[in-house]
Amino acid sequence: MLSEAAKLKRFARCNLLLCSLKHEAAGRIRFFSDEKIFTVDAKVNRRNDRWLAHNPEDIPVVGKTKFPANIHVLSVVSKRHNFTVLVFHNEDILTAERSVVSNKDYN
Repeated sequence: MLSEAAKLKRFARCNLLLCSLKHEAAGRIRFFSDEKIFTVDAKVNRRNDRWLAHNPEDIPVVGKTKFPANIHVLSVVSKRHNFTVLVFHNEDILTAERSVVSNKDYN
């Protein structure tokens, strides 16, 4: 839970961020980034995944590995509509897509 002082501080910072995004703030470049780790294993919920079948061989087996393979994806978007998507796997960069999108694509 946030205290009232923390809520007011966040509100003031959000207003400053919105104001600086609306107006060109001295040539600063703003960018936002997000990252996500995707795993390959399927989700298993034993309580909700129920099967009704006449033959037990008709029920698919969902295996669970001890150390599932995963992929780390990082995406960065800047104010000037440049964006980058990087895909990491075992500390190596697999793919890197860099693109420049014009303003007419967003209007």
